[in-house]
Amino acid sequence: MPRAPAATPTPAAAPPPTLTAKEWFDLGAELEGSSPEEAQQAYHQALELDPTLADAHVNLGCLYEEAKKPVQAEAHYRAAIEQAPVDPIPQFNLAALLDDLGRADEAIQAYRHAIDRDPDCADAHYNLGLLYETLGKRAEAIRHLRKAKALYGKSSVGR
Repeated sequence: MPRAPAATPTPAAAPPPTLTAKEWFDLGAELEGSSPEEAQQAYHQALELDPTLADAHVNLGCLYEEAKKPVQAEAHYRAAIEQAPVDPIPQFNLAALLDDLGRADEAIQAYRHAIDRDPDCADAHYNLGLLYETLGKRAEAIRHLRKAKALYGKSSVGR
């Protein structure tokens, strides 16, 4: 009587590939336009592996801000500032968020911190000028709006 062929063992399912914090961050960046929720998950994965990844905090802050979740956005901008204290971007983003939330005094301080880190940040000068104008601080408004205009003019030279 013929023997039945021996059953070949089924290989165990391979574990999913492990991504690095940088790879999770890159995946998040790729997903932002098409799937913000998945991008958030990817950034959170990156931060689980490397909580010091300031850019992941900044990008999460932006995604939460777009999702109308200002508390989470502010927390991530502040975490980015803690991890990258010389980077003007988290300061600028925090300032714009605070400005939108009507927290003018805090926004002014954050814009000033962004300008301290990058004196040529035209957008920070512009937004700060508009904020001062709203508050009736005309001299300060004019100073920052002029600076922004000069910086914008400088950046378009040679284009």
